[in-house]
Amino acid sequence: MVSAVMVSGFSGVQPSIFWNLTAPVGTGKPNKPDDVELVRFGYFMMKANPKAQAGLTARERAALANLRPVGPFGPDLAESILAHEQSRGGTQDGCVSVMRDVQANRGIYDHKHRWIIFVLNLNILDMTDVFPRIDLHSMSGPEITKAVFNICNFKPA
Repeated sequence: MVSAVMVSGFSGVQPSIFWNLTAPVGTGKPNKPDDVELVRFGYFMMKANPKAQAGLTARERAALANLRPVGPFGPDLAESILAHEQSRGGTQDGCVSVMRDVQANRGIYDHKHRWIIFVLNLNILDMTDVFPRIDLHSMSGPEITKAVFNICNFKPA
């Protein structure tokens, strides 16, 4: 199930919960439904984020335009991940990895590149007024709702 990581002390980010994966999302990876839904949601927020728009490549714009809002891992999400990896450099393995040691390494995995899930969280943070309650956003799906309820110990209405 999607997990939560407490972060603080990052430039422009108040102490907050950041959402993390429990398993990698990508071709040949476990692709747990809630992890896939979180990655899809993050890319939809990136697509809508004016801050992100200026830096998107043509390949990223095309991939995000073809991204379905819901559904299991498929070619549309695979292309969004690959296009994003290519544009930002760093590891290019076609998957969004579980973020490790976020507080110790400030969200960076190789002294240069941020974890993709960290970047997706920043886009979600920019584009929602309910963060970290992403389950309240109209584009979040039922798997995100289950994960938030489980992590925050909420009971469905």
